[in-house]
Amino acid sequence: MEPMSAEFSREIREKVHPAVRDLIALAEERQLGEVAWESDGVAIRIQRNPSARPAAPPLEAGRAPIHDEAPEARMLAVHSGLVGVFRTAGPTRVPRVGEPVNEGQVLAWIESMRLMNEVNAPRGGRLAEILVEDGHAVEYGQPLAVLEVHT
Repeated sequence: MEPMSAEFSREIREKVHPAVRDLIALAEERQLGEVAWESDGVAIRIQRNPSARPAAPPLEAGRAPIHDEAPEARMLAVHSGLVGVFRTAGPTRVPRVGEPVNEGQVLAWIESMRLMNEVNAPRGGRLAEILVEDGHAVEYGQPLAVLEVHT
């Protein structure tokens, strides 16, 4: 697969949904090889160079993969599921950048209509970065944090 020209890439970005544009910008800005987004049963994965590494074949149910070397880390963006105010102070302690996180663990909250809505980790890994400051307004689909997950 040939890489896209800058002009063609710009044309494509102008035609896609704002959340996808944010993912592309995040991947380019942070030099990430892959960015994935999941919400409400919809998953999007953007790879900068998909031919660099072939996809692993699917595993049979109940069989664990065999690794000869350490698993490769990839970055996974966590996005806002609603409009509101980003909060890192709440009823429970949230992980700090660099700390491990478990799948489903609360990373922060979004305050909307005076309700605190949890922002949960879609996968386990390590919290690599928080992209929004506490108390700042966020939009639907906006990247909030980046997790380093192992594949």
